[in-house]
Amino acid sequence: MSDIKLFSEEEIREKAHLMAQNYIGGSWKNANTSNLIIREIKISPTSLIYYCSLKDDKNPSDNNKGPTEIVFRIFRMEHESDYDKIATKAIIFTLLSERKIGPKLLGIFAEYRLEEYLQGDGLTYEELSNPNISIAVATHLAKLHSLQLPIEKRITIFKETKRYLSEKLQEASSKISELISSFNLMDELEWLTNKLKSMKLSVVFSHNNLNASNIRIENNKKFCMEDRIVFLGFARCSYNYRAYDIAEYFFQWCIDCPKNPFHVEINYKRYPNLEQQLLFIRTYLTWSCWPINERNNPSNIEDHLLNELKVLRLASHLISISRTEDYSKKYFNYLDFIKARIERYFYEKKKFLQE
Repeated sequence: MSDIKLFSEEEIREKAHLMAQNYIGGSWKNANTSNLIIREIKISPTSLIYYCSLKDDKNPSDNNKGPTEIVFRIFRMEHESDYDKIATKAIIFTLLSERKIGPKLLGIFAEYRLEEYLQGDGLTYEELSNPNISIAVATHLAKLHSLQLPIEKRITIFKETKRYLSEKLQEASSKISELISSFNLMDELEWLTNKLKSMKLSVVFSHNNLNASNIRIENNKKFCMEDRIVFLGFARCSYNYRAYDIAEYFFQWCIDCPKNPFHVEINYKRYPNLEQQLLFIRTYLTWSCWPINERNNPSNIEDHLLNELKVLRLASHLISISRTEDYSKKYFNYLDFIKARIERYFYEKKKFLQE
C-alpha cells in the first residue's frame, strides 16, 4: 500500500512530470522537472491535490501543445477497501468529464490522476444570487441528478455520519464530542433517518458537497452561462435524496466570508426567498430527465420538491458536522461554524414539526 505522507516533494514532482509526459505530451513531452512549477492546492484525508504548470513554453503558437496548467491528484490507499473506493471515484470522474459536468480528465492511473485546471475561485454570494447563474446551476444539477451510474444505489451518507459521530463520542477531550453529546446528535440522526425513510422521496445520483467553492464559471465568454458552469469536488458523490444537494446549495447563499478568511459567518437573511427558490426549482424540474413512467409523477412538481427541501435542510445541517472538521479546521473557525449549523438544525426542525 502507498501512503502520500511517504512522498517527498521531489518524488511528487517526478511523478507529476512523468504522468504529464506520458498522458498529455505536447509541451510536457520535452520539458524536464526543473521547468515544472508545482504547488499544493488542497490536502484531504484521502488525497493530495497539486497545481502544475511549466515555467517556459518554447512553442507558444503550437496548437498541439496541450494544456499548460493541470491538476495532479495523488490518492491515499492504506486499506484493501480503498482500491474499490478509488475505482468508483475514477468511474464517476470519467463519466462526468465526458458529459462536461466536471473538469476534463487528462490522465488516470491506479493511484494518480491528471485533471483540467480551472482558473478562478468558487462562486461569491453576488454570483449565487444572480438569476442567470442560478438558472445555469439548476440546469447543471438536473443533468447530474439524471445520470444513471454503475455504482451502488443504496443511500450510505447517513450511515457514514453515524459512524463519524460514534467515533467522535469516544474522544473524551474532543470539543466535537462535547457538541455531539450536549445536543444528543446521535438521537437526532436516528430520528431524521427514520423520518426520511417514511416519506416518499426521490433518490438520485448526487454531488453531496455542492458548496460554493465547488462551482466554477469558465472564463470563455463565447459560450452561454449554462455551458460555462463546471462542478468540482466529486469525492463524496453517491446516491442520495435529490433535495439534499439543493438544500446545501441554498445554504451556501448564507455563508459570509469577510476579509478575514479564517472567520466565516452565517447570514440567514441571504437565504433565497420563495421567488428565488422557485426560479431554481422550476428550471431544475424542466431539465430533469425522468423515465417515461415517472414524468407525470406528483413528486415531480414544484410544491412537492419545496416540501422535500424542508426536511432535507435538516439533513444538510446534521451531515455537515461530519464533513467540516477534517477539511476546514486549518482554514476557518470550524467549531463556531458547526455549532451554528446545529442550532439552525433545531430551529428548522421546530418549524418543520409545527407545519
